[in-house]
Amino acid sequence: MLVVDDEEAVRHLAATVLRRAGGFRVLEAVDGVEAQEVLQADKVDLVVVDLVMPRMDGLGLMQWGRENRIDAAWVVLSGQGTFDDAAKAVQLGAFDFVTKPLVSTGSLVVTARNALERRRLAAEREQLLRDVEQRNERLREKVTQLEEAYRLLSRQQDTIDEDLHRAELIQRALLPTDPPVLEGMSVDAVYRPSRIVGGDLYDVVRIDDRHAVLYVADAAGHGVSAAMLAVLFKHRIGMTDGQTHAPVPPAKVLDRVNAHIRHECRAPSLFLTAAYCLLDLDTRQLTVASAGHPPLVVLRDDGQREMVYHTGPALGLSGESAFGQKTLRLAPGDRVLLYTDGLYDLVTHPDRPPADQVAEALAGLKGDGWEVLHELLDRAAERRGQAGRQDDVTALLLSAGTTASSIDNGQATRAAPEPPLPPGAEVLIGTEGGEASLSVSGRGTWVHCAAFHDACRSLVCQCVPLTLDLSLCKYLDSTFLGTLQEIADRADETESAFRIQGLLPTVRRLLEELGMERVLRLVAAETHPLPAHMVPLEACLSDEQARQRMLQAHQALAALTPENREVFARLIEHLHREVEQADPDAR
Repeated sequence: MLVVDDEEAVRHLAATVLRRAGGFRVLEAVDGVEAQEVLQADKVDLVVVDLVMPRMDGLGLMQWGRENRIDAAWVVLSGQGTFDDAAKAVQLGAFDFVTKPLVSTGSLVVTARNALERRRLAAEREQLLRDVEQRNERLREKVTQLEEAYRLLSRQQDTIDEDLHRAELIQRALLPTDPPVLEGMSVDAVYRPSRIVGGDLYDVVRIDDRHAVLYVADAAGHGVSAAMLAVLFKHRIGMTDGQTHAPVPPAKVLDRVNAHIRHECRAPSLFLTAAYCLLDLDTRQLTVASAGHPPLVVLRDDGQREMVYHTGPALGLSGESAFGQKTLRLAPGDRVLLYTDGLYDLVTHPDRPPADQVAEALAGLKGDGWEVLHELLDRAAERRGQAGRQDDVTALLLSAGTTASSIDNGQATRAAPEPPLPPGAEVLIGTEGGEASLSVSGRGTWVHCAAFHDACRSLVCQCVPLTLDLSLCKYLDSTFLGTLQEIADRADETESAFRIQGLLPTVRRLLEELGMERVLRLVAAETHPLPAHMVPLEACLSDEQARQRMLQAHQALAALTPENREVFARLIEHLHREVEQADPDAR
């Protein structure tokens, strides 16, 4: 401490009282000029200064201390007639003032201790603010890194999508486009991949004047690896003998293909099933070999049904596999259905063999081959509902008759272009005409939730009409969804005007899955223009704020449905523990 007073008795008394009261190291100066030298040479926490002194008074010293950024607390000694100056001193940053003469030294000690305590608290606050700013800076750096990673992944995904589209075009080029002429017979086929590229493959080939080959293959899995395995199967089929050009028996064809796959693809997960048929057009004799494939359905003209089960294991499982073949004759009106297990989506009785149910469905349908196959696909699609096709579907129907043949490979599944998104995620806010608007673009995550919550809650509580635009937002994480639910609940309580516009299907599905009915009711059919000037909401928050926001948001979701409560129970429990550890008073 430093006591500055030109009256020696007062100065010595104040210094002695302070030394005895707290064990402080107390320095003395006779006026402002001498005090300047002390303050420049030593670290002083508290200055007790008289206002009226020669050479430099207390106000001058305090003004000098402010200009030179002297880091000390100030207590003013004020005699009668100097109260105006004391008020000026307080304006310069003095903590308090003590009147002279020092009749009661206790007030000086209390004031000095309080000034030091406030100084300590201010220092702690500054340190906390610096810590928070450092954490926020690290958080901003992480957000920037994540946004850059997201942009990189988006660019890579665009490249992958383009490559997959090209792969689909190449794969479709391997499928038949026009059915061959089969005297006295007709063939119809449909093909639908579950993804852009699939593992199903089929073909109908006239190999000479008398014979034709029909086959359907299904590679394990989906995507590029399955498609490439199906392509390998196609290119390793030897339908005719290289020397005699005679048709190769189906069992021998599968045996050779199996050897090729075992030799060229040694990964244990790579295998495929196939049904391979050799048709003699003169005798209507059909020779079938099946490698682990779903049973072929033979529907006779009189309504009788037969099943042709596999004659060997799937291709690629073992180099020691043996394959057999079966022969059957087709009479006019008979039909044979070859298909992949994607058609099992039409199954309605899980306790009965799916192949039997496919046979029953086929037997109950009338019409030409094109109508029958599309009815089967429609039934499978109806059975799936909104779940979407999970497997490729291929079906080939061979009919003993003279009706027209058809090939339907569907359309290339080029994804519809999405609206352009700005890099990363951003939350903007703007006002116009007494109404407020917020816009979320990219992927709305927990990082923006605190600022989003505070802004929306303030507007809703003031009953300011609020519009939330999500036309550029294709994802909201669970914390953002829960925060949105909280705002919707608050808007309902205050009867505030709150509308949501531009909801994309991906986000709508998230709302529906979580049972966010109140939020869905706020979705408007029409889109209003946003304000011309909108500014970003700051996304900075402390770890404690993040945990608290996550906890409250997931509690809001858990309250909606029993399913949500079960899904988020463990997360909420974990967040509770973290909040309590950070703040014991939160218990």
